[in-house]
Amino acid sequence: MKLAGDLAEFSLPDLLQIKSAGRQTAGLRILGPEGNGLIVLKDGEVIHSQYEDLAGERAFHALMAVKAGYFEAVELAEGQHQSITKPVRQLLLDSHQLAESGKLPKPVRRATLPGVTLPTSEVRTVGRSSARPRLGVVTLVIAAVVL
Repeated sequence: MKLAGDLAEFSLPDLLQIKSAGRQTAGLRILGPEGNGLIVLKDGEVIHSQYEDLAGERAFHALMAVKAGYFEAVELAEGQHQSITKPVRQLLLDSHQLAESGKLPKPVRRATLPGVTLPTSEVRTVGRSSARPRLGVVTLVIAAVVL
């Protein structure tokens, strides 16, 4: 059974603590209103995180602030890149401190099509933001290039 859920019902910090306690190796894809991200765990420790233009600890901290959207477990490729070495517990404490101080990093949504790079202002997502996306189905983004 594939793990997936709504971040409004199950927070990322809670999910990571469970995965860490179980010493699981897993990938978690996050689909949020400000962009998409990935957290990679190996033997219960976070080894990599990506959130739009952010990577490593900065991406992890920004993802911990995501309260709306969805998550799903994903298959991992062998030899996953490691950009994080701190234990999960320390990462979560650091995220909490950054949130309390108002210093959480913010991602910049990437807007790319094959062979074309667009400014974020020229990308429009079609559909209601409250609509639950089907997990495992590609979400379409329609982009218009102003000539």
